[in-house]
Amino acid sequence: MKKPHITEFIRRSGGLSEQLTRARQSANLSMRLLGDRMGWTSSKVSKIETGLQIAERPDIERWAEACALGEDQAVSLLAAFDEVNAAFPPIASRARSTRPPVALTPAPDLFSPESPSYRAAYDQGYNDALRDMENQLARLRALAGDEQQPA
Repeated sequence: MKKPHITEFIRRSGGLSEQLTRARQSANLSMRLLGDRMGWTSSKVSKIETGLQIAERPDIERWAEACALGEDQAVSLLAAFDEVNAAFPPIASRARSTRPPVALTPAPDLFSPESPSYRAAYDQGYNDALRDMENQLARLRALAGDEQQPA
């Protein structure tokens, strides 16, 4: 028999998705209100609830706390998460990867104020702004000159 995809596994009857939804609804919380309590968007709540985004155990613990679940309900919710984690260990634990993070470094010359390319861009912007102000001043002077002359 083919192993189900993690989303199917989470959405199965009695699975994590159903338990997360039941917990939120039993607390009379909309996705938006739960998101506000957890510092998330309602979109993130929806994605976790439907299995489109994989939560971590601390997220599920906070979910139970935000929904003010009783101990039995919280244990059941965490057991459902642990079941997903056991069935899909590489996916469910991907955020806790042991691979070292990739170091991102900016291009050496582009973002340094001392670099010639930065200085040229700064000077060009300054020169453009100065030219625009001079043009506006010339227009204002022309308008002021027109007003001072008798008709």
